[in-house]
Amino acid sequence: MTQSDASWTDPMSGHGWKARLSVRLEPVAGQTRVIRQQHVGPLRVQRAFYPEGEICHLYLLHPPGGVVGSDSLSINVTVAPGAKSLLTMPGAAKLYRSNGATAEIAQYFSLGTDSQLEWLPPISICFSGCKSRIKSEFRLSVGARLIAWETFCFGRPVMGEKFSTGSVQTSLRIWCDEQLILNEVLRVIDGLTTTAEFPLHSTVVLMPASGALRDQIRTMLVKRKNPAGATLFDALLIVRLLDDDNLQLEADLLQIWRLARQQIMGKNVNVPRIWST
Repeated sequence: MTQSDASWTDPMSGHGWKARLSVRLEPVAGQTRVIRQQHVGPLRVQRAFYPEGEICHLYLLHPPGGVVGSDSLSINVTVAPGAKSLLTMPGAAKLYRSNGATAEIAQYFSLGTDSQLEWLPPISICFSGCKSRIKSEFRLSVGARLIAWETFCFGRPVMGEKFSTGSVQTSLRIWCDEQLILNEVLRVIDGLTTTAEFPLHSTVVLMPASGALRDQIRTMLVKRKNPAGATLFDALLIVRLLDDDNLQLEADLLQIWRLARQQIMGKNVNVPRIWST
């Protein structure tokens, strides 16, 4: 990435790029298959991979790699009853400086009865001066299992760039059996007061989780030098982390995933190969 990326604007930014992706996954003959996919604009899926047999590893691709004001991205994923999938993306998303308009990102996930989903996107880098709203919503049916995280980097600390101007609003909603069990909003505006001056902010959601898993994760978090916590609401476990070291944060997220996957999915981690490219 060059320094000029920070001020890049799309020539059509007055109207913005619109990209939509809809995917349906279903179990077929012992494996989860992509039964339907529809896309508009530069947002699509790479072919499915099966490093674990029945679980479908699916990579979502957005070739532009970033959004500016007036752009909108929408992802809608349906995991049918009994289907099992891991979804990720190949590289950091970038929210570029805005010319005044707001970029919109909406992510909807519907999990059928006894299905499982791992939503493990890479970090989102919020450039100083960006204006973005990001909405994520998960709807779980009875017996569904979920591991999901989201990580935001405000500014570019490795380059000495602080998030001094701009606004990012994220919302996270989780529904279970038609009941709203989590409704969170994070607003970061013209600085990092909201995140206690830490540029990196991660949220992990795990369901169904136990007190034993919460305690394991808390024991792990005690070793961190930066703030973190794990809270259990009935069967929903929420882990929050603040950091100023992206490598340490990535290592901690991987360890949380390792612990959670064993207990929630009954499997050891199988790191998506695209993370190594």
